[in-house]
Amino acid sequence: MKILALSVLCLASMTAHADAGTELLKQVDKVTQRATVFYKWYIQQAADFKNPAEDPELRKYVSKTTINALKRNTEEGGADYFIKAQDFDEADWLPNIHVDQVVVDPVCTNVYMSFGAIKKHRLVDCFVQESGSWKIKTVTAITLP
Repeated sequence: MKILALSVLCLASMTAHADAGTELLKQVDKVTQRATVFYKWYIQQAADFKNPAEDPELRKYVSKTTINALKRNTEEGGADYFIKAQDFDEADWLPNIHVDQVVVDPVCTNVYMSFGAIKKHRLVDCFVQESGSWKIKTVTAITLP
């Protein structure tokens, strides 16, 4: 009887781990899709000479605290906050938006992105859950030697 009880406990534990793994894969898939959709929209807006930072659509992708911080810290002439660059080649970047890696931790889900095939540009976005959606909290440029 003890062996049967132990077997049931082991099976329940394995099922719980499998469910957690499936949930994690779903989470990674959703945040990957969200990041890709955001950057396709954002880069296209900039390529069309629109200011995506002033578009209400931005609220779908960016956390409320980040939007409020950006409104307070508007600096002219600097690198764009979301792409960490002053200019880009939309013909190279738009068809070459890639999620390279996703790292989930308790604070945020870090999405490592790359843009372009000719000259790669890399950054990492910290995504958080807000109102049931994945939203960008911070963006950091990655410089490689």
